[in-house]
Amino acid sequence: MNDYEGCTDEELIRGWAADTEAVEGYKRNIYYIEREILSRLRGREATEMLHPDYEVRLKPEAPKYDVNRLIALRELLPPQVIEKAYTAAHQETIEVPDKWDGRVMREWPKRYGHEVRKVIDHAQLPEMAPKLVIKRKEGK
Repeated sequence: MNDYEGCTDEELIRGWAADTEAVEGYKRNIYYIEREILSRLRGREATEMLHPDYEVRLKPEAPKYDVNRLIALRELLPPQVIEKAYTAAHQETIEVPDKWDGRVMREWPKRYGHEVRKVIDHAQLPEMAPKLVIKRKEGK
């Protein structure tokens, strides 16, 4: 714990300013380092970078879908299949919009064919960039 009680107002403010500048500089450096790591991973078409002490990997975002385009699945699949992935809009404390469970829908093209695949692919929204995860490995 630092003792700042003995500092003058000037010293406190200058100390705060210097530390704030240093932190901003570190944040800027971290940003550029992460960009370079992402660039190297993309260049290698990799999702992980090997390091003895750190886990470095891309965590992909779950796909998101245009629910209006997924309505076409109702014409291709029976209701008992649809109900496993679809939740109709309803009111709770707030209005809850239509939802489709991508984990369930992922299996459908294998079972129900290319028409189902086309609808799902057409409904998928552009991917968000995967999140870069860097953390110290346990025991390191």
